[in-house]
Amino acid sequence: MTKMPVLLLLCVLALANVACGGDSDDAGDGTSTPVEPSPTNQPSTPETPRSATPAQSPAPTATSTPPADERPGASEAPIGTSTGEPELDALLSALLSHDDERLLPFFALTQVGCTNALGLGGPPKCRDFPGAPPEGTLVEAFPEGFCEGGWTVDTTRLVTQLNERRPQLFAVLQFNSPRPAFGAPGYPVLDHLILLEDPDAEETPRLGIQLGVKDGKIVWLSHICIGPPELAFDVIDPYTVVLRGPAYRPSGEDSAKVPQGTETGDAALDAIIAAVRNGDRAALASLFQLTAAPCEDHQMIGGPPICEYAPGSPPEGTIVEFLPHAFCEGTWAYDIEPIIDGMIEAEPQLYAVTRYEPPLISESGYPPREYTLVFEYSDDNFESLGMVVGVYDGRIVTQSYTCLSPPDQRIEHLHPDERVILYGPAYP
Repeated sequence: MTKMPVLLLLCVLALANVACGGDSDDAGDGTSTPVEPSPTNQPSTPETPRSATPAQSPAPTATSTPPADERPGASEAPIGTSTGEPELDALLSALLSHDDERLLPFFALTQVGCTNALGLGGPPKCRDFPGAPPEGTLVEAFPEGFCEGGWTVDTTRLVTQLNERRPQLFAVLQFNSPRPAFGAPGYPVLDHLILLEDPDAEETPRLGIQLGVKDGKIVWLSHICIGPPELAFDVIDPYTVVLRGPAYRPSGEDSAKVPQGTETGDAALDAIIAAVRNGDRAALASLFQLTAAPCEDHQMIGGPPICEYAPGSPPEGTIVEFLPHAFCEGTWAYDIEPIIDGMIEAEPQLYAVTRYEPPLISESGYPPREYTLVFEYSDDNFESLGMVVGVYDGRIVTQSYTCLSPPDQRIEHLHPDERVILYGPAYP
């Protein structure tokens, strides 16, 4: 890998060590605050352009048997939405009905002594209950959390919010011995854990939700901090998988089945891969497809382009053409020449190709995508960074750089409808 000037941008890493700059549904390939496009946001033009002559591409090769699922009990666990345990299956039926009235009775409060201690974590705070009772008073509450833990008494809100997301069942795990959620005093003891996947989360292409179960009741709810459901397997040992849901993905999923090379067999897609790998400026210029959409006067994350930043600052509702583009922050590029300059200077190597089946359709004015091309490049400070190219109908419709993170972070957090179809030479 060759060098390019360092991108002086910072990105806050989530607690689950999931890097930002992922392939979100609504903001091209980065989800964050839009900024005004500027040539300074792009890598500079190279002093010596590389040859546009296509390199000889090795034929894809496939290896043999995929690795076994190493999670305890997974290979024997049934696939579907029923475990065979009546109490647990009644809960799953209500959960997957997405019906508030059916699900609410399965949420149970925990009786626990409140505390006046400051800070996060621990038992519920006494000040949050009527009359602010003294330290140690028994109260009933429900532990919930996103990246940090907390308590609530409003289980109706939790049920409504959960059903609005309509998450998919990923897996059901049984603890080898009952254990407190978080392993913390005061938290309810769990005998099972239900893992759900929210495929439409704004935070990441795949967001995991954990439901702690005790005696057939949900007694704990937590969103995995900006990461997919399988991250839970890293922190809950020992356990046994007793059900693989429709959204389940085995450990080391089918990586050995995927061919490796630089050609997919799709002529249009392979032409894009060759143009990027070879720094072919003329070919790249012919392969971009801008999106036409009305601009709006807003300052929201994602969404249509902002009129103020469009050429000529037209009035709201004016149709403008743009390319969704991102480093650590999403924006709209109206001139593709700086984009091409940056792609050539990066001298990227193909890492992987993914396909959406069906194509990913955005609801916020961004173009649909059928394929994602993930490349690896380096700069003066980082040996491995990712470049992401979105493709639809044989044309480049989005382009972005992962935010100071390697390309494997993009591949480890795929959309539920997305699968790797080719690993490139840069893949380990």
